[in-house]
Amino acid sequence: MPHAQPASLSPPMNRQQRRRAERAAKKAKARRGQADKPVSQTLQQAAQHHQASRLEEAERLYREALRAEPNDATALHLLGTLLNQIGRSEEALALLQKAAEQAPENPETLNNLGVVYSALGQADEAIRSYEAAIERRPDYADAHRNLGTARLQQSHFEDARRHLEKALSDDALDPNVLRQLGDASGLLGDLEQAADYFGKALSLQPDDPLLLRQMSITLTLARRYPEALVYLAKAIPANPDSRELQNHLELVLGESPPKSYMADLEQALIACFKSPFLIHKSLAPVAANQIRLKYLQQARVEKSGGASAESACTTRLHMDGILSDQLLLFLLNKSVNADPSFELFLTAIRRAVLFSAGQQPTLSGPALAFLAALASQCHHNSYVFFSGQDEEQMVDQLAVEIGVLLEGATEAAEVLETRLALFAMYRPLSTLPCRNRLENVPARNWSSEIRPLIEVTLLNRLEEARINPTIPSIAKIEDEVSRAVQAQYEENPYPQWIALPMVEPRCIVDILREQCPSLVSPDFLTGQIEVLIAGCGTGQHPISAARLYSNSQVTAVDLSRTSLAYATRMARRLGVKNIDFYQGDILKLGDLERQFPVIECAGVLHHMHEPEAGLAVLAKLLRPGGIMKLGLYSELARRWVITARARIAELGLTPSADNIRAFRRAILSGQELPGSNLTTFGDFYDLDSCRDLIFHVQEHRYTIPQLRKLLDGHSLRFIGFYFPRKATARHFVEMFPDPSSATDLDCWQKFEEANPSAFSSMYQFWCQKPLQASSNHS
Repeated sequence: MPHAQPASLSPPMNRQQRRRAERAAKKAKARRGQADKPVSQTLQQAAQHHQASRLEEAERLYREALRAEPNDATALHLLGTLLNQIGRSEEALALLQKAAEQAPENPETLNNLGVVYSALGQADEAIRSYEAAIERRPDYADAHRNLGTARLQQSHFEDARRHLEKALSDDALDPNVLRQLGDASGLLGDLEQAADYFGKALSLQPDDPLLLRQMSITLTLARRYPEALVYLAKAIPANPDSRELQNHLELVLGESPPKSYMADLEQALIACFKSPFLIHKSLAPVAANQIRLKYLQQARVEKSGGASAESACTTRLHMDGILSDQLLLFLLNKSVNADPSFELFLTAIRRAVLFSAGQQPTLSGPALAFLAALASQCHHNSYVFFSGQDEEQMVDQLAVEIGVLLEGATEAAEVLETRLALFAMYRPLSTLPCRNRLENVPARNWSSEIRPLIEVTLLNRLEEARINPTIPSIAKIEDEVSRAVQAQYEENPYPQWIALPMVEPRCIVDILREQCPSLVSPDFLTGQIEVLIAGCGTGQHPISAARLYSNSQVTAVDLSRTSLAYATRMARRLGVKNIDFYQGDILKLGDLERQFPVIECAGVLHHMHEPEAGLAVLAKLLRPGGIMKLGLYSELARRWVITARARIAELGLTPSADNIRAFRRAILSGQELPGSNLTTFGDFYDLDSCRDLIFHVQEHRYTIPQLRKLLDGHSLRFIGFYFPRKATARHFVEMFPDPSSATDLDCWQKFEEANPSAFSSMYQFWCQKPLQASSNHS
């Protein structure tokens, strides 16, 4: 919706009005035959006060003039204008109506009468007054501007633009008129013209938050991504609460990542990390890249490590102030780095700090905050960074020292905190032998720098350990492959996640109609709905659904108690109560003897021995007319994953933490799988997810023809793909503009062949079970 400016008032008294006031005063004096102070003089004095914002004195003098000449059109006009300015629009209306009766040809009076009508919400009367003013003076810029604004508010964009252009011709440097012309042009679909108007307005008001916002949105919609990024980087800090701008930034960064450091972008990324609107993980690659470019010398750490590199690294850190770099701290605390070069940089920093700690046993302030943030990052990435044997020996020694310090005096607190941060860079504090004593230390005893680290790496894990045995079981796990998959996720729960973006609950039908226009929605989807999340992992998926779908009750099932404990803790932390977690195997869910209107099963079936058997169970659990969301791996998109799995099998690597770290290290250094795109997968950057990506115990992949066969075999109708990034869907529409193509799997097959990485995050799609009139299932 356009952001219209307030209607433009004519000036309190212009030259023409002063002459009119003088003539009216002479006539009044002649009629009265007295030598009182001329009305014109009173009005001039009143106007001076009015223009200087001395409104009480101006009002007094206007009323004095009206006592002398009650029908003086100028006095009526100016007093009415003043009263409207101070919010007394009802009084103003009566005065200006009377002024218009006395001077019906005065365009200023008609324009200001329109302004009062607008203030009172009488849009049609306002428009008639503006039109009457323009009829009397066709080049009257203020009236054209006001009429253009009013027509813009009524969504008559072409008419609005016509009048605003005429207003602009009188004053070509009015940024408000330029902005509204940009609004009107954009709403007419003329994005290039809109950008031109906004650009001219910004040349006059370069820091205006609204103009920056509109310019960046316009350039994004016009797909002028490099230019859009420049303006978004300025607009987001100026509009930190704009979800729309942050979503546009995410889109633009995906389409056109920056190739150089941008100070404005750094501030925009910080604003996004502070905001609740985005998944912070999506910001990580660009944030890391910007930090690396900013501290280019620090980023040039030799891959081989070495004592001299470590020493140089720590020196540069202190010299260049990276310890207190705000963007880096946000990245480390709130996300998972997904930049391969930056991982090598952080790994070198960690090693350097560990071995320099003996020379500086205590750290405080920025240094300790950085250390705690790096430890939090290592926890978030499941301790995926490669470490040498000498580092592990040092960490073993730290564990002993921490136990001794906990027994010691309170003056050892700073030394203890430093040791805890160093240890937590390599292992969670919950693995310490003294963890129970550590848990019992009151939170107030810890510094503000170390307190979050205690919560993340100790208290949360201990809470999950207590939740674990309380999770109810509803379906036995007997299948051999199911048990092997369960064992994997008990050891490496997936996915690790930190937070969820804020969402507005919506009816699932409204959401689906945006994604799947072909959906035939049964009535039962519009009321209270039960949702089954089959294979819920650590809870990111079911908690997101429970928060997004209004009037929903979610049943979430998974094989792994460790994953479910994580999910339960996060649901409690986020205050999500419309969800129940259970342990069980999808293959045994048929024993529930109930049906659900909505089922979601993403990234699960392809880890079964027979995915078709799992889908058969889910199809029976789906209510006729109900909808199901599935996620399955793409054969084409996972070409390098297939190569990696084959290489792992060839090397005989077991999925131990050490083997995963070593194989990743070989990929990052180019010793293994040179040229692979594995480092473009977000799951590559934390240990639990990397195991899921390339070390999984069981994996199936599909082609689009196989998807069709799978759905046909269970009488399920394909109704549309879901894409986390809307750009992919837009590229499909560009290739296949016919709306019917969205449900044509032949078209999707051609699209994937032309875009082999389009489904790198899985095929995610919705399907629907036929509605059977004879069914009485509820």
